[in-house]
Parts: sequence; C-alpha cells; structure tokens
Amino acid sequence: MDIVNAQELEHMLNTSTKVTKEIRLLYNDKKALQVLNSFVVLAGGNIDKYLAVKLMYLFEREMLLRTGTPSLFGRLCSIPFGPIISEINDAVDSTEISALPYHDNIWQKHFSLKGNVLTSINDNLGNELLSNFEDDLIAELFSEFHSYSFEKLKKYTHTLPEHTETNSRIDIGYYDFFIKNGFSKDESEKLIQEIGYQVFFHNAMLKNAK
Repeated sequence: MDIVNAQELEHMLNTSTKVTKEIRLLYNDKKALQVLNSFVVLAGGNIDKYLAVKLMYLFEREMLLRTGTPSLFGRLCSIPFGPIISEINDAVDSTEISALPYHDNIWQKHFSLKGNVLTSINDNLGNELLSNFEDDLIAELFSEFHSYSFEKLKKYTHTLPEHTETNSRIDIGYYDFFIKNGFSKDESEKLIQEIGYQVFFHNAMLKNAK
C-alpha cells in the first residue's frame, strides 16, 4: 500500500477494515505479556484484574502522549468501566481458571485469574522487548496508581478526554485520541502519518519475508 497524505490516512486508520487489520498486525502478544508481567512483578506476583487492565491502557496512553506512537498497537476502546486495550482485556479474561485451556493461548501459560486476582504462574517472560524508557514508565505508572481503589481508578479513567461514556464498546481512534488530548490538527495529522509509516514498513517487511 502506498503512503497517502495525512488526511486520507487519518480517515483510513479510523474507518478502513483493511488498514485496521494491518495496524493490528503490529500488536505483539509477547510484548504485551512482558509489560503486564512487569506490573505483576512490581505488585509482588498478584494484582487486581481491573488495576492490571487499566495500567496496561495507561501505559499505552502515556506512550502515545510522550512519544507520539503506540507501543503495543492494540485496539483502544471505551467500555462501561472506562477505556481499555481490547486484545489485552480479552486475553486477561481468557486466563480465568475455569476457562477452557487452549494450547495456543500463551496468556494461559503465564497467568491465572481467580475471581479478580491475576497471578503470575511463569516468571520467565523476560523484558528484552522493552526499552529502558518503557521500563521506567511501567515503574512510574505503578508507583502512581497501584494504591487506587476500584472506584477511584474508575473515576479517574472516566475523566480521560478520549473516553466516551457508553454501554457497549466504542473504538478510540488515534487521530481522535490526539485531538482530544490537546494536539493541534497539524500535529495530529503528522503523528498519524508517522504511525502509518510504521504500519506500511512493517507490512512491507512481512511481504518481503514471504
């Protein structure tokens, strides 16, 4: 796919099923697992499920705000309990101890969810996919939010400008995210263009590897 101008790309990133699937190709389960495991380790091996899911969203949110690019490239969504990364929310739910085991579900190999408590059951995930900046951000976010109650964290995440109150699940597009967080139209378009370059470069590498 050719690079298009920023306005066209912004529209594609928010509306095109084809491009949305290409963005999802950048989502990396192993990196997401390493980020989550870092939070769980800081929590002492067990962490509240709601806190874990929100920390993962806040991590991606801060990466977007501070660097202009996602780290995990998951699907950002507003849901009744506040914003989430859809793939990670569903993956954490899949580790519930009563869930059917799937041989290709790597989340079930590393975490177990009982009630609202998420426990690490395999600590050999490492962190080689994380930069020093990402490691520091994880520590910063855990320090700031680990003591928040469910209600306090829910209230906080519902005040985030990109969140939409809903009874279902609504996508949070990157362009809308930047605009609602105070970036100008020009800045947002440039950031979307850079994200687009990453997507297209990634897909070109995959195509050449075939």
